Amino acid sequence: MKEHPQRSGRPTNSTTPAHGDLVARHLHELQRIPMLSRAEEEELGTALMRDEPTACRRLVEANLRFVVHVAREYTGMGLPLEDLIAEGHVGLIEAAERYDPERGVRFISFAVWWVRRAIRQALTWHGRLVRLPENRVRELARVRSASEALAQRLGRGPRPDEVAHETGLADDVVATLLETDAPLVPEQQARGIAAQGWEPILENDTLPERIGRMLPPVQAEVLALHYGLRGEDPMSLRETGQVLGFSGERARQLRNEALATLRHHMTNDDRP
Repeated sequence: MKEHPQRSGRPTNSTTPAHGDLVARHLHELQRIPMLSRAEEEELGTALMRDEPTACRRLVEANLRFVVHVAREYTGMGLPLEDLIAEGHVGLIEAAERYDPERGVRFISFAVWWVRRAIRQALTWHGRLVRLPENRVRELARVRSASEALAQRLGRGPRPDEVAHETGLADDVVATLLETDAPLVPEQQARGIAAQGWEPILENDTLPERIGRMLPPVQAEVLALHYGLRGEDPMSLRETGQVLGFSGERARQLRNEALATLRHHMTNDDRP
């Protein structure tokens, strides 16, 4: 779990002129980095799968200007633009490490969800810190650190009582802090998934990878975008089609085919 540095002072809703100039210079420098063709993306994606060290750096550098564009959408929400850009960079790196060119999706279409997720997580974390007393912020940092250490030691997620014993904090304090630190699940995502009747396969946060093993790449991508399976807001079928380069009706057909395949897997898994 990534630790966010504690920031002091009141939330900043906009950049100062000096910060604005710095961001402008940064963006100007990024414009000099040539964009990648689809063939170059696929080549770098293949190199990433071979763990070639320079592939991730090249893929990230060529798309840094996109992070600035996305980060600007979140100004005025509690973090200065330069912090939003830094968080977006983290999401872009994660996207590069996960990118699979064989899915037939351009890297930027794949990366946008990881960039937005990283920025939104930072905004959520910052908002929680603003609302917590200073002593609770320190205790939350201890709980997170202890939880990560226990998870590595035990090979599983620790129970609240184990975290309490590790930190020396009271059980009820740990329970409250763990609830504060819990990830948020979009209500719309939960409703959409339940309405389709395939919640039995939603067991953990590896769902996109599990679906990717069951479905053709395009169908898996349609479900990921339409239902927000990577932690982002669900998209309409029309929006899903626009991202992937076909009509909303085609997106609907692919969604229905994918759900039928998943239900078939569920039925077979239930057989003795």
